[in-house]
Amino acid sequence: MSYWDYIITYGSVFSPVIPLIFVRRWKTNYLKIITIFIIVSFATDLSFASILRGETNYVLLQLYGLIETFILVVFYSSVLDIKRKWFVLIGTVFSLFYISDSLWFEADQFNTIGRSVESLIMIVLSLSLFYQFFTKEDDIFLEKSPLLWINIGILIYFSGALFSFVMSSVILSTKLSWIFHNISNILKNVFIAIGLWRAKVN
Repeated sequence: MSYWDYIITYGSVFSPVIPLIFVRRWKTNYLKIITIFIIVSFATDLSFASILRGETNYVLLQLYGLIETFILVVFYSSVLDIKRKWFVLIGTVFSLFYISDSLWFEADQFNTIGRSVESLIMIVLSLSLFYQFFTKEDDIFLEKSPLLWINIGILIYFSGALFSFVMSSVILSTKLSWIFHNISNILKNVFIAIGLWRAKVN
């Protein structure tokens, strides 16, 4: 890898430190959930450091995708005005699909299909929250909402990650940097940090 590849890769790995600076003992449910998301993401990224030595742990990669989806589905179920049964349905159907894909169709490799479908689900949920903001919110100072900034971060991450996941076979086979994924991850953590900072000062 080039010098800049190392900077972006390690910048992505350690970017969760930025939002962790603003973590408090939140009373708001969705802030507690997003804090868990950041901590799990950071712990997993540190474990992925072995990938840089060519020791790709596909089991860990696949397990993280499932855990990440579960946490974010719970997050969106707490902030979207949609009946909880739909989130249970989404979580159940996706889990069955993801586990089947990881065990039989894409075992011992990066689960391109599963992670791409995860990204599409998160993009749809994120856009649904934006729609809710602009149709139901009465607050004219929307930029002060912690939830807005957190949602921006999630949308940016999964939009960039979707490209990397769809192209993962090419990217992995040619040893190219996951540039879109890593930059999107850094931006995600910066925007989540802004959201947590807004929650702290509000």
